[in-house]
Amino acid sequence: MTIGSLLKFKAMLQQFTWQNYITLIALLLIVYYGYILLRWYRTEIRATIKSNKSQSPLFPSSFNSPEQPDVIGIAKPVQGAAIHGEELLFAPSEEAENYGANPIPVKEDNELVSAFSDMVAEIKTLIRVIADSNDSRENFEMLFQLEVQKFGLLAGTPYQEKVNHFLIKESAGKFPFGLHISELDNYWQTIQA
Repeated sequence: MTIGSLLKFKAMLQQFTWQNYITLIALLLIVYYGYILLRWYRTEIRATIKSNKSQSPLFPSSFNSPEQPDVIGIAKPVQGAAIHGEELLFAPSEEAENYGANPIPVKEDNELVSAFSDMVAEIKTLIRVIADSNDSRENFEMLFQLEVQKFGLLAGTPYQEKVNHFLIKESAGKFPFGLHISELDNYWQTIQA
């Protein structure tokens, strides 16, 4: 194409309006879907035209008839199997077995749950820092005391034991020193006093 023919083509396209474009697209869609309907649904359209019923043969009345048997059947409750929610008891999760034996009450304050989650995240960071730097017990004690002070509202709750067990389990073999429950409990007691 030459530059002159491109300019003529551009000038020709500028003569079309959005209304002309939308009208053309609508007509093309009508022709396309009309062809699809006639090509693939010819027999159904003929049956609809021949019958004067209000329901289309595309959806036969047998689909809605109550005489058809249920494929699955009706659900029947088992006699004597009704259990109330208060009667259900669950075994402690593996997490509870790993991090302590005290169960946490179901109806717990959202503030405690949020604080526990945040403290566990910070304890993970503390473990990584101490393990990577091969730091001393004194630095660990200082950092852990800061964490305990920051999350003091967990002191004396079942979450305290969970945090202690988590810290001991996750730090095992990573620290150049060992940790004991009694040491960790002492840090918490300074907050409670």
